[in-house]
Amino acid sequence: MKLYSRPLSPYSARVRVALYHKGIDVEYVVPEMGWSKDPGFLAVSALGRIPVLVLDDGTTLVESGPIVEYLDDARPEPAMRPADPAARARLRAFTQIVEHDVMATMMTVFGQVYAKQDHAAAMARLTEGLRHTERMLEETPGVTIADAMLVPTRFNLDSLQRFAGMPGLLDPFPKIEAYRKKIDATPALARVWRELEEGLVAFMAWLAKQPAPQ
Repeated sequence: MKLYSRPLSPYSARVRVALYHKGIDVEYVVPEMGWSKDPGFLAVSALGRIPVLVLDDGTTLVESGPIVEYLDDARPEPAMRPADPAARARLRAFTQIVEHDVMATMMTVFGQVYAKQDHAAAMARLTEGLRHTERMLEETPGVTIADAMLVPTRFNLDSLQRFAGMPGLLDPFPKIEAYRKKIDATPALARVWRELEEGLVAFMAWLAKQPAPQ
């Protein structure tokens, strides 16, 4: 198998959590910046987004959530979802809340802060998403599909505090703050966190060379 992925991409990181946790070896391809308009990459996936997983038979899978669930179906052990249907549905719902109400909104905040635009409305949505995440976050053994989404989300929350002048953002959310302990204690999660750190260093070096927004 072949995974098109970049170190700092939160959605690529989500898939790498599953691969590392399950011990699945794949070939990693790192598209160059501007991949979404590159004809070679678009020939792999017309969506122009990463991650992309290409199976051994040439089948192409896109979108991080379905890729993670495919990996959990194709390699059931160690399982990342509970067997009970209701518990599985609750876990999927929580994962989607983290993805859509926190991660996606946070990316909007990042963009607005960088462009020096008003981000009050997006911050209000992000705070609401964090409230829901804090309420639903539970300590679970092992690694779940929620952990695959939580690792890059928690990393980006740290980045938002550091680079957007928002220290103390997580003070009202002690469970989200403490989730870092699970990351540090879990090899697959810690490995992805280190890759995100390395990706951030490379991205900041690239960004420093770009023209400032007007």
